[in-house]
Amino acid sequence: MNLAVDIFIIFAVWRWADWRNWRKYHATILFAGAMSLLYNVMTLTHNYFLWKLNPTFFTYTAEEIIHCFVFLPGTALLFLSRWPKKLSQQIKYLFKFIFIYFLVEVVFHYFGVIEYFHGWNALFSLFFYCIMFPGLLLHHKKPGLAYPLFILTLVLGVWFFKIPL
Repeated sequence: MNLAVDIFIIFAVWRWADWRNWRKYHATILFAGAMSLLYNVMTLTHNYFLWKLNPTFFTYTAEEIIHCFVFLPGTALLFLSRWPKKLSQQIKYLFKFIFIYFLVEVVFHYFGVIEYFHGWNALFSLFFYCIMFPGLLLHHKKPGLAYPLFILTLVLGVWFFKIPL
């Protein structure tokens, strides 16, 4: 299942993203991958996952590398490069991405592809997506504001879920 989603994101980026102008989104593409790497470092260090994708085709390490360097950067490029101009369309677009990602996660959880630990659940994932997508947009438009907000969110998450550091 992970491989199918990764292949789909590659296809979606190729088909719908403005990949010819990827340089405009480069910093946020790197930010998305780096945040996934940070989660992996924090959780692998003490084997304290909040969520964990179970490998379905490759090893866990290989699938996380694909997630960090293909899936999330592709998501950032696709999301940002098609951002609409009108506010009403922006709201629909944002909720479409949140809904799709949440729906995929619910299906993954149902089939055991993703597991939750230490109090995390699907509602926290929904909340996460409600922060992640606007956070990508904020990073793209005002990175100087995005970093302090990200650090605050990270500190609150570490505190709330008692993640050992």
